[in-house]
Amino acid sequence: MPRDGTGTYVLPGNDFIPGETIYAPEMNAKLLDIANALSQSVSKDGQTSMTGNLPLGGYRSTDLGNASAATDALTLGQVKTMPSLDNLVINGDFRVNQREYVSGTTVAANKYTLDRWRVINGGAVTYTGSALGRTITIPGGVYYEQIIEDANAQPGPATISWEGTATGILNNATVMPNGGTITLPGGTTSISFSSGTLGKVRLGRGALAQPFSPRQFGEELLLCQRYYYRYGRPDSNGRPTLGMGIVVSNALIGIVRHPVRMRAAPAAGFGGSWLRFPQMEAAALPISTESNRDFMTWWSEYEAGNGTIRRLDGADANAWYSADAEY
Repeated sequence: MPRDGTGTYVLPGNDFIPGETIYAPEMNAKLLDIANALSQSVSKDGQTSMTGNLPLGGYRSTDLGNASAATDALTLGQVKTMPSLDNLVINGDFRVNQREYVSGTTVAANKYTLDRWRVINGGAVTYTGSALGRTITIPGGVYYEQIIEDANAQPGPATISWEGTATGILNNATVMPNGGTITLPGGTTSISFSSGTLGKVRLGRGALAQPFSPRQFGEELLLCQRYYYRYGRPDSNGRPTLGMGIVVSNALIGIVRHPVRMRAAPAAGFGGSWLRFPQMEAAALPISTESNRDFMTWWSEYEAGNGTIRRLDGADANAWYSADAEY
């Protein structure tokens, strides 16, 4: 019995007594048992393969080499550098700019600029870069904030990181360590930044920090559109189209389905001039709307021709409409 079940080796048989003649079969049995025990031990030069699971009893395997095969163990250093799309921050690299915010433009308190980001106390931020990624510069005294929806901000440990020199603040109270661990209290959560440069913001679940990894642009845009979307793409006539409608009780009525279920029933916004097509008659603004999280009903008054199908078009390429379900 080379091992006793707990890993301890016990020499079989009785001890030899000095001066006693050694009985060869008994000695051979002991040597064979020792040889079997050695054969069950691990050779440090890699000759031995495990034949069972190896519990470490709370200890670590240390000084590992980096994994190179699919069956190799990963080092912590490798795991930390693996890209992760688990990011509670939306538009963390500031690629999406549906409002067409112009760098340096002053906005009122709590007004949004680049998608999902707002200036808490009013003011302006500047940026460099493009739709491939932007770096924000936040002046001292200006706080640039994103509110994370309660459905996503489950309580527990999380890691926060960003590129740049800005100071990060959790829930307008606690300074966040760049690349460190914070505790999310649960519920609607605010992260804000001030006084410095900012880019590639990542807030990931768990205590293991991982690098920022950009999502596909279409995916990022759709995440943003849960909170706000703006449509103003011209059609072949050079004008955006709100949609087809039917004239009922002298009003042109139509429905627009949101691109994604929105966080809350959004407020509609319109810009530019709109026309009832094909008559090309001006539609009075504001166009009346009623929204839920999935679609918006719109209507334009003073329309003749009950029962006819017509279209509501922008008067030119500058017309747009939006739906806003931000905080």
